[in-house]
Amino acid sequence: MTRAFILPAALMVLLSGFVTRLCVADEPSQAPASQASSWQKTEDSDAITVERLEMLALEHNPTLDQARAETWKAYGRYVQAGLYPNPEVGYAASEVGNDGRAGQQGSYIQQEFVFGNKLALSQNIGAAERTAADHALALQELRVRNNVRLEYYSILTATRSRDIAKQLLKVAESAAALAKLRRESGEGNRIDELQARGEQQRAAVTVAQSEYVVAAAWKRMLAVVGDPNLTQQQLSGHLEAETLPEITFDELLARLEGNSPQIRLAEARIGRAQAEYARAEVEPIPNLTLQNTIQYDYSTQYTVVGIQATLPIPVFNRNQGNIAAAEQEWIQASRETRRLRLSLQRDLASRWQQFANARVQVERYRDDVLPTVSETLKLTRDAYEAGETDYLRLLTAQRSYTETYREYIEALGIAWQEAIRLNGLLLSDGLAAAESVTN
Repeated sequence: MTRAFILPAALMVLLSGFVTRLCVADEPSQAPASQASSWQKTEDSDAITVERLEMLALEHNPTLDQARAETWKAYGRYVQAGLYPNPEVGYAASEVGNDGRAGQQGSYIQQEFVFGNKLALSQNIGAAERTAADHALALQELRVRNNVRLEYYSILTATRSRDIAKQLLKVAESAAALAKLRRESGEGNRIDELQARGEQQRAAVTVAQSEYVVAAAWKRMLAVVGDPNLTQQQLSGHLEAETLPEITFDELLARLEGNSPQIRLAEARIGRAQAEYARAEVEPIPNLTLQNTIQYDYSTQYTVVGIQATLPIPVFNRNQGNIAAAEQEWIQASRETRRLRLSLQRDLASRWQQFANARVQVERYRDDVLPTVSETLKLTRDAYEAGETDYLRLLTAQRSYTETYREYIEALGIAWQEAIRLNGLLLSDGLAAAESVTN
């Protein structure tokens, strides 16, 4: 068999594989719902779900242990605040050595009686701290759940982008091999071969970078979950198989106002400041201290009983400084709630805008841009098969479609992440330290 016959035959084989890869890559998967569901169930039977990752995070994330410890701390302070002062017992002696005698020897018992309802008011502070700690725990749990979902969609997006990059690399490899054969057969030139090889090298770099993006997304997930036994594995879910939620700003704002644990925590801190102020106001009310002494008088051989009552007089110190400070704490806590509401509203507007922009980009790409570049690729492929254009134009059309598709995937990933932040009431950092109820 002559070389003249072998080269055209090899060209036809390579060309067939090249065009087949183009056919595989040129359309996004849009299977019917039932078919997609069945396919997903089969493919994801051993994959880990986002719900499972959330449960692992709730069990292992250290910030949740911090938040739970804060609830128990608050409970301890609540119990301690309501405890009555302990009685005191002691030894008492007087007139010792008088006339060489032992004098009066005995013991005493002393008790402080708390007036002004101070213990109940102190417990009100503890009760407010317990409420705040519960809201802080709910806040931290939502942070962790949202962070897991954010990284989940980061992984899905990075994995899909990597798959597309690998697909493009295969096409570029075929194009480079085809360009080499065409040059060797005399149908192409060195410039075409170098251009095709450059495209192959670019595609290889993109694949290598995309692998690092996937690895980094998984490392972030492992850090948020905190389970030392969790490893990188297949996720259950497909980025393009899910429908973006319908979200309006007014609905989100109403949910934020009604359900945000940040706002509930700030309101609980107002309650604590009110309780602190009420407790400071009654501090000047003096407590009564009673002491009962029983002694034996060695001189007269009588038993002597003594009673002593002590009641401080609030003349100079009427707790006026602490009362003024507690009042300002109350004012600060009230203004902080107002500030927080406005800050969250501002952040919500920014996040909602980013979600809306990403959603528009996703819809335009899906409905207009992708069909356009897909049709361009199909027509270019048909023209190439008919001998009406060269392979570089076909390669350019394929690269244009693939890069557009990757942009669509990236926009879809951003849209999902913004949706998670919005539905998650703007809480996202699952490794931020748990909130203190007294700040």
